[in-house]
Amino acid sequence: MLRAGALALALACCACFIPTQRIPGVMKPKVEPLPAGTLESFPPGPEEVLVVRHADPAQVRPAGLASSFPLPFYDKQARVNSGSWVFCGAGGRLEVLWPNDGASVMLSGMGTGVIGSESRGEPIFYVRQVERASMFLLPGDSVELLGGAILSVPADEDEARRRVGPFVVENRGREILRVLNEAKGSGRIEFREARFDFDPGHVVDLPLLELGGKPIQVDPSFRTLPGGVEVGGEVVVLPDPAGTRVRAAGDHEIRGFGVRIRLGQGEEATFLNLGPVPAGPPGQPGPPVEAPPPGPDAD
Repeated sequence: MLRAGALALALACCACFIPTQRIPGVMKPKVEPLPAGTLESFPPGPEEVLVVRHADPAQVRPAGLASSFPLPFYDKQARVNSGSWVFCGAGGRLEVLWPNDGASVMLSGMGTGVIGSESRGEPIFYVRQVERASMFLLPGDSVELLGGAILSVPADEDEARRRVGPFVVENRGREILRVLNEAKGSGRIEFREARFDFDPGHVVDLPLLELGGKPIQVDPSFRTLPGGVEVGGEVVVLPDPAGTRVRAAGDHEIRGFGVRIRLGQGEEATFLNLGPVPAGPPGQPGPPVEAPPPGPDAD
């Protein structure tokens, strides 16, 4: 009996020291140190705007804070500084108003945006998520659209700095962002290397690229040839009724129609016009035309 009691006591003591396993185990960060959050990307600025909730749900995250709060029906307005975030849920409607009858941005449906600081040279608003938005802008104001493209109104549009709009932005899926000009004045869109104005009633579809659509600074040393081809460096432009023909004469780069070309010394490249080839001057033959390949019954 004594041996049996001693054995039971020994087994009980061993059971007390059996290690236990925690499931799941301690998670280790894959990135060390962790990347900076949005508080550093959009610091507080001096500009102050008014955020108005027109339909629930709508939330605001003031600049410098890590959490947001909803705008209830009994307190549907909030004054926030630049660097603040606004959130609009499905079925909601939220409007951002700048002072002194300035710009305004209306988000309808799923939408997220950040108030920019104009004094720091930023757009007045950053669109980070959008289902539908309606914007009124003053001449000189700009908005960064989803994907990085810039929507603005030229500074010389109206000397009195009256609002121009609305410009309607619609998310047409994962690949297309549509911008409609329903204003009485013209707007401007900068998308990568392209910059173009669109008049009242015009519609522009912007692709949502993985590389983004932020404007790319154009090298001032490049010059634009007829047809939209840009050349920089040592090239010789040759006359060609079919389009734009250039010959490499040294270090250079040719850009046009979404491609970049570097040629060897003396090599040539021709960018054809998108249309019928014009005939040559009177008394001179036009550009050569290749004969069609012979048919199967040809000798």
